[in-house]
Amino acid sequence: MTLVSKPSILNGMKHNIHLFLDEENNVWFKAEEIAIILEYKNPKRAISIIVDKKDQKEWSRFPSTTHVATPSNWQTQTIFINIHGLTQLTMKCNNPKAKMFKRWVFKEFSPFIPKDVH
Repeated sequence: MTLVSKPSILNGMKHNIHLFLDEENNVWFKAEEIAIILEYKNPKRAISIIVDKKDQKEWSRFPSTTHVATPSNWQTQTIFINIHGLTQLTMKCNNPKAKMFKRWVFKEFSPFIPKDVH
């Protein structure tokens, strides 16, 4: 299991996105970072309303994360979303950047995303 902080540039803006690879090599994205990039006015509310519960998980619910190196300000209640949750947030977004963002995510993070999702 690995937590990765990946600096990326989209539309000339620098973003830092945290990814987590779980014990089954499923990729999880830090939900609030994604919602902020998509410019949701209330990221936490958007996540709770739009993303299916089965496609989001609190950091503390991942097994064996005590050995994973995290930033000093890390919160155990941080929400992560899987690729399906990321798609849900992107599809519901009215921001014209959403389609470009989805393409960018699949290009930028393709090594982490299962081939059957592309």
